[in-house]
Amino acid sequence: MNKKGFALSALLALTTGLAVAQRPYIVTPDHPVAGDSVTIFYNPDSTVLRGLAPVTGVAYFYQDNAWNAYDVPMKMNDSGWVGKLLIPADAVLMVNNFSANGKTDKGGRVTYAPDIRPPGPTVADVLCCMGYAAH
Repeated sequence: MNKKGFALSALLALTTGLAVAQRPYIVTPDHPVAGDSVTIFYNPDSTVLRGLAPVTGVAYFYQDNAWNAYDVPMKMNDSGWVGKLLIPADAVLMVNNFSANGKTDKGGRVTYAPDIRPPGPTVADVLCCMGYAAH
């Protein structure tokens, strides 16, 4: 690779890494499963809550044709705020909001709302295995 190609690759890698590092909201696992626990990472540095503390969290779960709110105990660490909670077994969607000093961050246009997978294998898992077994 020539010097220009290397420089362009390095710049692209750096900017991509910065974009990922500045995400205000991350859940682990990436695709939470109903009935399992989920860890929520929130970094307010690029949000309306920048510089405010303490941050509190609320998780809204859509379950049984209704929305139910659960407090998310948040603790500060070196990269932001972290909370952990158990996803109700019948939940199909989770939406998180974060608040501090009377302000609330709902995520803007792209809300803080990961999809919740049902427990057990999904249709995609089954189809993948069937396709794999057919070869």
